[in-house]
Amino acid sequence: MDKKLTPFQVLRRKFPANEYVLIEEVSDAAGHSRSRSLDYMIINLWNSRGLAVTGIEQKSHRSDWLNELKNPNKQEKHFKHCDYFYLLTTNEKVASLNEIPITWGWYHINPSGILKTMKAAPKLTPEPIGRSMMCAMLKRAANKENYVLIDEIEERIEQRADQIYQSKKREFEQRKDNFKELQDAVAAFEKESGISIVNRWGWVEHSEKVGRAVKFLMEHGLDNFEEAVERIEKNAKNLYDNISSTIKEFKNES
Repeated sequence: MDKKLTPFQVLRRKFPANEYVLIEEVSDAAGHSRSRSLDYMIINLWNSRGLAVTGIEQKSHRSDWLNELKNPNKQEKHFKHCDYFYLLTTNEKVASLNEIPITWGWYHINPSGILKTMKAAPKLTPEPIGRSMMCAMLKRAANKENYVLIDEIEERIEQRADQIYQSKKREFEQRKDNFKELQDAVAAFEKESGISIVNRWGWVEHSEKVGRAVKFLMEHGLDNFEEAVERIEKNAKNLYDNISSTIKEFKNES
């Protein structure tokens, strides 16, 4: 079962504490008068739901189940007070559908901790619960109530811790991906520019000039940069030609 949930915990998920009392190991009478116990009794607390009482007998081995079938009167002291009665298993090989008595249902807990209804129990006509058995039920319910609440709190803490872990894991993976992208971008820049950012540019005093140059290229594009260089080159050539011509004229006049 998932996270090694006990059958009690699985049943509690299906029968939440705000609507049901879930009692484990219920004796058929109080004190020394008791003769046997039932694994679980579930009492619905809402009048709109009929205040139903459900009895559950768990079997872990096929031999135990076969003995149960041979002695149907064993559960009579509990069975006669139930609106519904179920067999509970954690191994499907313990029983088969055609073996389930017509007055029983069958719950099975699969390896994932999910409670499956293999056969729905029919509605019975229960007898009123006597005072001795009622006291035995109340004693067991009182003994287990804190256990149920603590168990639910622990489960919620585990769920929240797992949520936080998964969230931090996703955040870490995202940051790792972002860092990898940054590394790739820096490596590409260093390769094309010949400048080592990792080694503090290799010439820190020119970092502002490089920054302005990069900004210019980003704003104006490479084509505009080349045109500006060509204009400067042309103007420089014209200036050189004018100076050369002036110097020649000056020499001739001398």
